Amino acid sequence: MLSEEEIKVELAQTLPEPIAKQNYTITKAEIVQTTVRGYKGVRVQLKGEDGKDYATMLWLRERVGETSKLGAFLSALGSKVSQWKGKKIRIEEWAERRRVVKALP
Repeated sequence: MLSEEEIKVELAQTLPEPIAKQNYTITKAEIVQTTVRGYKGVRVQLKGEDGKDYATMLWLRERVGETSKLGAFLSALGSKVSQWKGKKIRIEEWAERRRVVKALP
């Protein structure tokens, strides 16, 4: 039976997906694993030029197409996720199976 005490739970912040034709700075890129099923992915948080925060999840697979979410990021930034933080990118396209990410200087 539950008591009427306060529940100590942290609510996860849900950020919107990035938008095409916008520039972003990666503020965080970390490899995570879901607790229930054990799926692995890269959670990428971005700061838009509009000052807003965005995020996307790149699910890890053994083989990906270059226009998948993960493939687009790997094509632009390489496979060393630890080096993504601080990188500036432009998301040219962000539609399913048509994702294009470009690294900016």
